[in-house]
Amino acid sequence: MKEIAAGLHLPYTTEVSTRGKGSKDRVYSVRFTFIPARLKDLPERRGLIVAQIGRSPRIMLLCWKLPENAKEAAMLIRAYLRRFWVEDFARAIKQLCGAEDVRVLTFKAVARFVRLAAMALAWLALLLLTSPATAAKVMARAKSVGKDPLSIAWRWASVTCFDLGAVS
Repeated sequence: MKEIAAGLHLPYTTEVSTRGKGSKDRVYSVRFTFIPARLKDLPERRGLIVAQIGRSPRIMLLCWKLPENAKEAAMLIRAYLRRFWVEDFARAIKQLCGAEDVRVLTFKAVARFVRLAAMALAWLALLLLTSPATAAKVMARAKSVGKDPLSIAWRWASVTCFDLGAVS
């Protein structure tokens, strides 16, 4: 697969805003192409997107269907490269909101707790947007575990010290 990906011409480009090393957002230019692919055990045709950011190794995304055009392929690349924001948000819900410590007996209770935690983080994000000067002062006090936390919501929640696990 690496040989196939290395031999492909990458005629399309898109811009992606994502995280590089550290905790700062950057805009990257991504070159890419997409081709049909077939897997041995599956009769349906799939899509293979091959992309490269700068001189880094090419990434290959196997999709359930072949993208219809370059715009759709670019959308899939952007979604893939932004996945770390989603993972960071899930980590914030689990660790900062106490979801790892809550023991509930029903799926309905879990769904309610996760919804409440997501709403609390969304409320914090809204505060960040409406009062950035205050948020900057508060976040300057944020604790960091290892490298800087990736999301602003994570830093904000770590400073405000709320624990939804205590109210569930």
